[in-house]
Amino acid sequence: MKKIELYWKGPYSIEDVEENEAFEDIGVYQIYGSHPVYGSDSLLYIGHTKQKLKKRLCDEMKCEYPWWLRTGGEIRIYIGKMEKEKSDEKLIEVAEKLLIVSHMPATNASNIKNSTLDDDYHLMNFGYYNRLLPEVTSPRWFYDVE
Repeated sequence: MKKIELYWKGPYSIEDVEENEAFEDIGVYQIYGSHPVYGSDSLLYIGHTKQKLKKRLCDEMKCEYPWWLRTGGEIRIYIGKMEKEKSDEKLIEVAEKLLIVSHMPATNASNIKNSTLDDDYHLMNFGYYNRLLPEVTSPRWFYDVE
């Protein structure tokens, strides 16, 4: 089983994205805010980026009508990164899939249906991972239902 370790920092506000050096690397991010069904401080979205987190989030913020404006509340962002020497785009993508399938955030539609992985993975979250499970394994969440 391949091991993935994510080290989380946060919370950050939307304003922090352009100013904080924590957003200079690739990684996984989680966004919390208000949701009309799930209430305040809900896990709204999990994403990853193969470019700098700052660029990905700033691009989303500059779109014509960012989806988080509909939440009507404060947005909090947490970022998860692997150790620099172990940072790998494929493993970042696998980590995102594992987290989306195991947590089912309110506004994630991708990676929930028909999602598969090529191997068995054990994801461990460290630091300020907020409401995420401390550990997630692919055999637990990715299995064939007959």
